[in-house]
Order: sequence, then C-alpha cells, then structure tokens
Amino acid sequence: MAMFDEKTIEKLREVFSQLTRPVRIIAFTQEHECPYCNAVRGLLDELPALSDRISVEAFDFNQDAEQVKAHGVDKVPALIIQGDRDVGVRYYGVPAGHEFATLIGALVDFGTDRPSPLSSETLEGLAKLDRPIHMQVFVTPTCPHCPQSVRLAHLFAQASEHITADGIEAGEFPALVQKYGVQGVPKTVINETTEFVGAHPEAEVLRHVLAAAAQT
Repeated sequence: MAMFDEKTIEKLREVFSQLTRPVRIIAFTQEHECPYCNAVRGLLDELPALSDRISVEAFDFNQDAEQVKAHGVDKVPALIIQGDRDVGVRYYGVPAGHEFATLIGALVDFGTDRPSPLSSETLEGLAKLDRPIHMQVFVTPTCPHCPQSVRLAHLFAQASEHITADGIEAGEFPALVQKYGVQGVPKTVINETTEFVGAHPEAEVLRHVLAAAAQT
C-alpha cells in the first residue's frame, strides 16, 4: 500500500526540487519485536523515487552488528540523515504526523548549499565547545511545536562536531520516557545533566547546551 497520495507526492517533489546535493538516509530496523519498523521501511521505500538526490541504505539491527557499532545506534527504528558524512543527526521512531516535517526539513537542510540558519551568536557559542554534547529531544506525532525543537537540535549538530542530536518519538520508547520523566513534549535532555520542556528560543537552547558542557 502506497504511503503517499498524489497530492502529497506532488508537494514533496516540489520541496525536493530545491535539493542541490546528495542526501542520504541510513536506516536501522529489525524483523521482530519492533512494531514500528514496517512503517519506517514503507516510508523509506517511497522517498528515493521523489528525488534523485535522495538515497536510502537499510541495515538490520540484529544482523549488521558492525554497522550498528559504527553508527552508535542503540534502538530501532533508527534513521540517520546526512550529507557526505555522518554529523550525528538521528531520529528514533516513525516520523509520522507533525514529525514528518522533521524528516523533510532535515533532508532539505542537508541537501541544499546554503549557510546555516543559526545566528552568528549561536555559531560563535557552539565554536567554543570542546567536549561531547548529546541532545535528546522527546516528541510525539501530535505535537505541533516538536519539529521546531528537533530541527534546532539537528542544526546544532550540523554546526558543531562535538554535538550529536536525537529526535525520539516518546510513544515508541516507554522505557526512556520513564527514565527521563517525560510528562510533556518537546522535552530536551542534554548530557544527562540538563533538561527543559517546551520549544525554547535558539539563544535559550544555546545557554542550556553551554551549561551542560560546563558540567561535563
């Protein structure tokens, strides 16, 4: 069964027409004990047909141990979005509902030659980082403000070699929801030491990142 209707296909082709360079999705799924993996595979089967700039490479979480280790993937379904190299941008779960915009936005961000939309102040702040920062943004498909928070974290990862950023669909990973006490979304957890709820402005997120770095 097709994932997209004709109207959606037309719109996606229009969006992807702005891609100027190759963008790659590396997907990790598994056959058993992953109720959401089929949905991810179905989605990724159709995306490459919408632009010759988009490619998909799929791995089995249980069978492709070397790739799992190389990419640092610890749960499925997992999507890695990248240009010519892996800069630490991840999405765990099915990018459905409002979160479909997160996937499309990441493809456009990686697939176009344009300056980072981050402010010069943010870029200067990120340039000061000298230690690893791991951002986890918990989201749900029905949250209209979540894509903004995930995209900002992903842009931080693109701008700094020290940052990795995960979007995590909360409903698919209840153990993590319990671990981090997720009661509202978007919720961002940075380096296990700093957390906040809500779609905060760019400057505020940078402040949290630098504060987490100072505690590392």
